[in-house]
Amino acid sequence: MNLSFHPEAERELLQAISYYEKCRLGLGIEFAEEVYQAIKRITTFPDSYAHFSNIHKDAFLTGFPWIVVFKPEDRWYDHNPCSNESPPKT
Repeated sequence: MNLSFHPEAERELLQAISYYEKCRLGLGIEFAEEVYQAIKRITTFPDSYAHFSNIHKDAFLTGFPWIVVFKPEDRWYDHNPCSNESPPKT
């Protein structure tokens, strides 16, 4: 699985690291390490995460009120058979 950050998400991540570091020395590093661990789990087991939207999934961080939202490399769609909408074509 290829990994890239949306520019806005990268900005948010850096701001959050700075915020937590100001709250307590070392907490920003702990947050960054937890994000890194979540990304390792995502890249290893992308299918084990819940749907956040039709094309995105999310992974909750341990110990912090944050989620990592990601789009798996292979596109998938959650289609409700009761709806009149067709899934998008890939």
